[in-house]
Amino acid sequence: MEYRKQKDDYKQDLETYVERKIGLDLSFQSKGRWSQSDEEDLFVSLMEGDVISQHVLVNLEKASVNAEKETSKKLFKKHMKKGSTDLSIDSNNRNQTYKKIMSDEVLLKPGTYLDLLEKQHVITEPTPFSKLPKPLQMVVRTYPIPVIEYWKIERRGCKNVFKRVNKGVNLNDQEQRNAEASDIAEYVRNYATKYEDTFNIFMSDKKIMRRGNDQLIAQCVYLEATGNETNPSNSPLNQMYNPDDARGVVLTKSWGDTEKILNKIMKMIKDNKSQIEDNFNGISWFIDLYNFVSYLSNNNFRIDNNDKLFKWFTDSQVDRMGNPNILYKRTVTPKGKKPYVEPETFLSLSSSQKDFCLVTRNETILNDFYNTSNLLNDGVVCEVPSDDYYTYQDKLVMWKRQDGFA
Repeated sequence: MEYRKQKDDYKQDLETYVERKIGLDLSFQSKGRWSQSDEEDLFVSLMEGDVISQHVLVNLEKASVNAEKETSKKLFKKHMKKGSTDLSIDSNNRNQTYKKIMSDEVLLKPGTYLDLLEKQHVITEPTPFSKLPKPLQMVVRTYPIPVIEYWKIERRGCKNVFKRVNKGVNLNDQEQRNAEASDIAEYVRNYATKYEDTFNIFMSDKKIMRRGNDQLIAQCVYLEATGNETNPSNSPLNQMYNPDDARGVVLTKSWGDTEKILNKIMKMIKDNKSQIEDNFNGISWFIDLYNFVSYLSNNNFRIDNNDKLFKWFTDSQVDRMGNPNILYKRTVTPKGKKPYVEPETFLSLSSSQKDFCLVTRNETILNDFYNTSNLLNDGVVCEVPSDDYYTYQDKLVMWKRQDGFA
């Protein structure tokens, strides 16, 4: 069990506080969520002397000496090598906004403000810090920032503190998983950051800010590990992110294969973004594409033309979603009422990632690939010989023997 965390509580004037070299570890942070309006409101709060929430930091030099676990020492020293003296556990948005205020990137809203001597100053238009009357500048410079500075804490303790101080912020499941001190959390987070512009093509800023792209990547890792047919729900993802869970560690081993497939898909989307801008919402289409490319990769197919394969997939996906054919009949048993059968089309199956939805959608896409596409004949996809090699014709015969289903 970790020793009791130790810390100091004090207040520091804002001008001195912003000079601290505070590092940021995304393990303990949500993505920045503040709008211009949020930043302007903080400026007003400073001017009006509102109570500001405490800033939670780790003193890196002291914490690296006091830490017992090597993973903790490694984390703290990593940030020290970057030139940081402190590590932010909570208050990133405020830290960034203070610096923006002091560098004139945030304007003070018009209004009447009091200086330290209670004298009124009327601001008639949005004004940067450097243009404020000197007495109002002093209000900002000397504002007492409440600081909690940990100097004896382990890496996992940082995660726990982050979660606890954000209890009232309603962190979603992926934001909580992100705080886990595990390799997969870092892999996913770094990948999501690297390809954020590409995710932004089909995912809203709001979803990305709440780590929706991180969650989608994590779901693909789980799908790859379990054969692309098991629901990547929060429960198994939590297990996968837990560095102390044996099965979770096994699941994360699929990251290498997942990353290779995702790289192909990211390039397809970036090069052909017009193919999805008007027709695709949600994440099911992305998961379907991932499962399809994963199938090709795991069954000795090589993609020789990314653009043509992506065009076929998106065009045929639109056709599948518009097809009224019943693909699955699901028995529903309402509480206290008689069971009834709910017919499912490809479109209705796309509203969920439950096992039966994934299986049916995968089979439908593969049926189209083998029976109606010309991807193989046109050289878009090519078979690669292996020890258990079957030709396209062999696979087509086996496919038909199974009535078009695997």
